[in-house]
Amino acid sequence: MYYHLQHKIFGKTMENTRRVTLKTIAKELGISFSTVSKAMNDNPHIKKETKELIRQKAHELGYSPNTSARNLRTNKSHSISIIFNDLANPILTSIFDHIATEMAKQNYSTMVCDSKFDPFLERKHIVKAIANGSDIIFLEPTSLSKKNFNLLNNWVDRVVLFGSSHPDIETSKITINYFHGGYLSAKEILEKGHSDAYTFTTTTDFPPSFEFVSGIKKAFNEYGLNYDSSKIIEMESSIDDGFKYACKILEDRKHNGKSHVSFITFCDIQAIGIYKAADYFRLNIPNDISVIGHDDYPFSPYVAPKLTTINLPVNRIANNSIAAVKSILESKNQRLIFNIEPTIVVRESVKNLWEEN
Repeated sequence: MYYHLQHKIFGKTMENTRRVTLKTIAKELGISFSTVSKAMNDNPHIKKETKELIRQKAHELGYSPNTSARNLRTNKSHSISIIFNDLANPILTSIFDHIATEMAKQNYSTMVCDSKFDPFLERKHIVKAIANGSDIIFLEPTSLSKKNFNLLNNWVDRVVLFGSSHPDIETSKITINYFHGGYLSAKEILEKGHSDAYTFTTTTDFPPSFEFVSGIKKAFNEYGLNYDSSKIIEMESSIDDGFKYACKILEDRKHNGKSHVSFITFCDIQAIGIYKAADYFRLNIPNDISVIGHDDYPFSPYVAPKLTTINLPVNRIANNSIAAVKSILESKNQRLIFNIEPTIVVRESVKNLWEEN
């Protein structure tokens, strides 16, 4: 892929309308084309410091291979790049651990990158994966924008998209129905008499979060209710943020004399923050506060009370991911699409308000 027009890459204005090639990088650094070519293909005879210098310059210039991308099929790097968001999430950790362990049996190394829901950081990771000649790029996009994905125009046959649905991007995909996860969460609390509910989620620019919130709104609409968008709180996937925002809400409600409140969360980590806030205010879950999580982390059945949450079938996701990777590496010329449906696990953290009547 080439960059033509005057534009900015990583904050640096490029006034050069010529395409960026290996020769461009060599000229910029004042070193030979041969050295640049060998460094970009991880030749062991090139010093580590030289490789890092060349890759950094490629990074700055926004270099992306074009015809050389095809040649890499016969000169495999035996490396896989996994670019996810929120690698502190034990579900994602388990998935890429499965992939790395299985592919190590075939002498493949795995590079794992965390984009932290930041498109700029995601772009850096993509450029690095291309520069390293990754045989597979496993990508969980930070947004619906194609700006970063366009870097991979010549690599779509070796990309696996993970997470939400991207119907207009033709690659292998592991699609998780976060819309249905949000819908199941909201339906669970609505069926138990809750209409006063806050949603804790990551930025809704992140496609899975957007779909999750859309599913919640659909469930409320089916019950004849318009969901109050001011009750959608965007935050990091952390105990600290869950605690901080829950404390603010509980403090406000305490002053206003409001009673039982419920929380729908995008991940179990945020839910644990709410547990911590309940303890701080000496409130009881589920008698005073109802909480529902998402992802079904390994610890969720062991907190008190046991957390009601949305389960993602981790082993199936991991096995499907490995199948998609192997299909690409074996040059089967087929794009595999796996659709994952979440399910609800009802435990003890949501109170049935109808039982009070």
